[in-house]
Amino acid sequence: MSGMAEGAWQALATTLLNRCELAYEAALSGLDASALNWQRPWWHNSLGWLGWHIARSFDRNGAELIGIPQLWVEGGFRDRFGLTAGLDETGYGQDPELAAATVWTSGAMLVEYHRAAVSVVREYCKHADDGDCWRNVVSTTLGNQAAVLERIAGMVADALQHLGQMSVIVKAQGAGGVALGDRQ
Repeated sequence: MSGMAEGAWQALATTLLNRCELAYEAALSGLDASALNWQRPWWHNSLGWLGWHIARSFDRNGAELIGIPQLWVEGGFRDRFGLTAGLDETGYGQDPELAAATVWTSGAMLVEYHRAAVSVVREYCKHADDGDCWRNVVSTTLGNQAAVLERIAGMVADALQHLGQMSVIVKAQGAGGVALGDRQ
């Protein structure tokens, strides 16, 4: 990468992935089903749904980035969650009623899925060549292509936006969780 030290993009990506993982775990760890499914008429996305969406995004994008099967099916998470969502379904553009109708029972299982999906991307970053950041990755689910670095930046940006939403929900419901920004 021109003008950047060797391994710089990989180190930055790994740091951002680690921050997302810490904030995700802080938002969901220890929550019961009531807290995971808490909703208001003006807010259809529960903590559980947002957590699932973030994990699915890392899983789908990471699998496309690396060229491996998604953990959603291959790792058995779809069956463990008792959902039927296909490999192309991450919640993006999902009907609010469908998002609101999905019931979440385990924050720990969401954290486990997210950890596994982020771990795949983090491992890739550890071993990626410096020039790989500009390699174009075709997304069959999104129907577009983007450079590796753009795809990782998109995963992180999406996660941070939804983690902010989760922070608002945690504060609004008084669930006792740690909100994004409360922990470094």
